[in-house]
Amino acid sequence: MKNPTATIDLDIVRALEYSEVQYWKKYYRETAPLKSYASVIGGGMAFAVPGIPVLAMNRVVGLGLDYSINREQLRTIVGFYQKVGVKRFFIQLSPQTLDETTFEILQASGFRHYNNWTKHFRPTAKDLNTAQEGFPILKLGLEDVSQFGKLICTCFDWKYDQLDHWLNQSVGAPGYQHYAVHMDEQIVGVGALHVEGECASMAFAATLPTYRGLGIQQQLLQKRIEVARQLGCRYLVSETAEEINGKTVTSARNMRRVGFEIAYQRQNWIFEF
Repeated sequence: MKNPTATIDLDIVRALEYSEVQYWKKYYRETAPLKSYASVIGGGMAFAVPGIPVLAMNRVVGLGLDYSINREQLRTIVGFYQKVGVKRFFIQLSPQTLDETTFEILQASGFRHYNNWTKHFRPTAKDLNTAQEGFPILKLGLEDVSQFGKLICTCFDWKYDQLDHWLNQSVGAPGYQHYAVHMDEQIVGVGALHVEGECASMAFAATLPTYRGLGIQQQLLQKRIEVARQLGCRYLVSETAEEINGKTVTSARNMRRVGFEIAYQRQNWIFEF
């Protein structure tokens, strides 16, 4: 397995990965509607929701950026997920953490390469050349909190009990702002923004299937970019599936339209019990 070419400075990689850790960790708390666990291991953050078999909720972010990956770390990570009852999880690794030795350690520890996710970033100072108008973007009100998780679950086809309530935890949480588009007397699109230091993360976003193709997500992205700029953020960051074999990923295409660039591909190494 080849090490993908690193495209940006390690300090920026750390900032982008740390930003993702910060916005995800706010779901993993003792009062969460679903049993949720988070643990710092080897400088990375291990996230687990045993009741939800979605890899996005059961993964390790940021491993290898502060310490070299070794077998003992991997044993500790596997033990963490085994103890909490997760059936499978993956470790997400940026190019700067990968070399032939790391590949050998991962494979010898029972991991295999699963797929890649694309990390995107954008300086906030960069001009926004594709501004569109047409839909009023409103902050998601507390009276509409329940609609956020329901819409996300509908759009991702996640049919798990209490997951919508778990997702609703982010509404009103420190650092978070949520925006919505209303049409036909209902919320048809949402987008979350999380701000931590110099980085602003484009968190969960979705549009109801029957309202796609109207540019709703483009405008939600533009709104969040402007808010991040006003708040003095230096970078905007997001992650999507990788576009491979000519397959277009809609969220990645939307990112490019508003000036995001690919920072790097993260390899996802899966472990299954």
